[in-house]
Amino acid sequence: MTETLTILFVEDLIPEFELALYEIKKVNPDVISRRVDTQEDYVEALHSFKPDIIVSDYVMPRFNGMKALELKKELSPDVPFIMLTGSTNEETAVLCMKAGADDYVIKEHIRRLPHSIISALANAKVRKEKKQTQQALARSERLLRNAVNNIPSNFTIYDAEGRIEYMN
Repeated sequence: MTETLTILFVEDLIPEFELALYEIKKVNPDVISRRVDTQEDYVEALHSFKPDIIVSDYVMPRFNGMKALELKKELSPDVPFIMLTGSTNEETAVLCMKAGADDYVIKEHIRRLPHSIISALANAKVRKEKKQTQQALARSERLLRNAVNNIPSNFTIYDAEGRIEYMN
């Protein structure tokens, strides 16, 4: 990580937030962060702060990571999401991943967080490029189909067995 990274932390405990930020800044000192611990602040931050990535605690008194993930999918679907928790329960990790989290990091292994962020951002970039490529391909296909359909004479495409594949 070498460019400025904006991270939205969903964490109720300030020392936990500071520790996560400390570990991340060891790899990338150029971080802009914001911490929220309520649903209202989280929704507002998704709109105004525009994070590159979200790191959320799983359990908090007034809000929880699964609800944060659900809202992220609705409001900011392209932003990577990492669940950071004290729980070492494998079922919880599987539940988070199935729900759409990009990764699951146990606080006991907080040193893994920067590498998890790098991986989640790289995967998000690939997904974005794939989506853009698919959109460009669909646009090209529409243009070609429109051009072929507007040819003033008949136009037919046959497959290798002589069957008609397309006709304007």
